[in-house]
Amino acid sequence: AIRLKLTEVHADVAEIGRVALKAGAYDTALIAYGRAAALAPEVNLYQEGLAHAYTGVGDYAQAVAVLNLLADRVKEDVKQLLLDQIQELESMNNGDG
Repeated sequence: AIRLKLTEVHADVAEIGRVALKAGAYDTALIAYGRAAALAPEVNLYQEGLAHAYTGVGDYAQAVAVLNLLADRVKEDVKQLLLDQIQELESMNNGDG
């Protein structure tokens, strides 16, 4: 596995997601971050990217679901930031924002 660098596939796929997000290619970002998160579910950055991609395609409910899972895994100082973001997305999902 090391010879083929298969241990770093998740990072390569996440990089595709990062570039896609930056370019506004949210469908591509969604696929890439989804795969990266499946390969390395312990990497919070991939979950965050996945939530941003869901937001980009307008699927606020899925973005909220991902952020709720992430909020359960992070330190308290970061958790409040995520909870604020969740509240904003829920407002957008309800048509309030």
